[in-house]
Amino acid sequence: MSSSRDGAVRTPGDEPAAALRGLYEDVLGVVGVGADDGFFVVGGSSLLVEVLLERVVGEFGVTVPVEDFYAEPTLAGLQTLVFPVADGGPWGDQVTGETDLLALLTDAAGDDPARAAVTGPDGTLTYADVLAVVAEARAAAADRPADPRVVRLPTTASGARVALAALAGQEPVLLLDPAATGAEEQQAWTALTGELAEGRLPVAVHAVTTSGSTGRAKVVLTPNDGTVRLRLSQARDLGVRPGDRYLVTAPLHYGYGLGAGLLAGLLGGATVLLPPQPLTPESVRTWAEQHAITLLMGVGLPYRFLLAAGASLPSLRLAMVGGEPLAPALADAWRERIGVPLADAYGTSETGHVSTNVAGVPGSVGRALPGVELRVLPEGGVPQPTGTGELLVRSPALALGYAGDPELTADRFRDGWYHTGDLAEVRPDGQLYLRGRLDDQLNVGGAKVDPREVEAVCREALELRDCAVVGQPLPSGRTEICAYVVADRPVSRADLVQALGDRLSSYKIPSRVVQLDALPRGSNGKLARQELPR
Repeated sequence: MSSSRDGAVRTPGDEPAAALRGLYEDVLGVVGVGADDGFFVVGGSSLLVEVLLERVVGEFGVTVPVEDFYAEPTLAGLQTLVFPVADGGPWGDQVTGETDLLALLTDAAGDDPARAAVTGPDGTLTYADVLAVVAEARAAAADRPADPRVVRLPTTASGARVALAALAGQEPVLLLDPAATGAEEQQAWTALTGELAEGRLPVAVHAVTTSGSTGRAKVVLTPNDGTVRLRLSQARDLGVRPGDRYLVTAPLHYGYGLGAGLLAGLLGGATVLLPPQPLTPESVRTWAEQHAITLLMGVGLPYRFLLAAGASLPSLRLAMVGGEPLAPALADAWRERIGVPLADAYGTSETGHVSTNVAGVPGSVGRALPGVELRVLPEGGVPQPTGTGELLVRSPALALGYAGDPELTADRFRDGWYHTGDLAEVRPDGQLYLRGRLDDQLNVGGAKVDPREVEAVCREALELRDCAVVGQPLPSGRTEICAYVVADRPVSRADLVQALGDRLSSYKIPSRVVQLDALPRGSNGKLARQELPR
């Protein structure tokens, strides 16, 4: 972003200013940087920010908080932080406008709004198209009531148009998987409209569905302005810039694809590429190679596809994996074959993106993005900034809660923090390490599946006497859903598909069935999952 200040940058004199400029250009490896040229636009990244600020400490004896630099990441901004003036700080009453989606996208478009912003299987949107969509949605919001809408969101250029309009508007919009069943849509719609009727939506939101520990799908209410602020921070963290070709393989109806993919890419000025869904090895390879991608994001599957297809990606500089744990075998094979390390990332539907391991620290998922705060809650203790325990997250995009579920909202969202249910370690240097789940929620290809939801539907649809659903790790690092059933007749996988096809999304249907005479249970009657045959 360019600075909107009037007049020249005030510095303590030519010599110190020249020294700081030299340091700044040396870190970037660029000569002739303008005072208001964005650090990330001219080649910077979050890793280089760390290098820059460490050198500022060494050469000028001034510690600049990273979040202060991110507020105006330019040479001019850094000068006012290193050489403060006596009249009250570097920016005074300047308004950054960091939640103004139209202004931010205008800045990202630069002086070439005719260039491609989003390319999907159905065509291309230019930055001029994107700006028109956002401006029209904003104007319409002033002329009509904030009535809720439901959208089955395809991962296409037309889907991107709809998603951007939802983020720019004022009405609550439920963004659904195009393959969601009618029952799933009705359940989510009822929850959303109930929140609106009760007057519990004080800000503009978009809603996505996710499964969790409640035994059914949850509708997560995400604030639009906070999402914009978070994704701008993420775009800067990843070093997204004009000229980038960003292959987004996660579907747009997930917060990962919508936020970390589409929105972060556009806010950085990249061309966002949306390959046809569902993905295939050949389609992912074709899109990656034909567009000479520089950035790539997704769960583990597209990376396995690209390896299997023998893809060549000489222009790639950053590849981000999120939504599921990064299998070490995949990371090793990718580094060996492609030459670019996989950056493990972490986030939740309830908080948005939290971190990306852009620095390549072994085992870490990176440091929290600027604007995101972490705490750990030891068992029986109180939240701490470092240590091991349940991970708590506070984020600009922190959800308002779960539509239609005030009890779960009160349990997970406490005192401005989201209780993730993830066991994690936060070290003194800020690096975040995930150590597992505190519950039995499954992660299947980046999608969250609650076994109790699947168990309940299986029991009813197949008239089972008993049922247990568990996740079993495969050699590939992915998770397979297995159903252990007790029934009065033989039950096959085909029976499950036939009975559950109109009740559950396909990724929730178990891929393996094991029939038992009885499920193992402890003396207290609880299921002994560890005793189930493997």
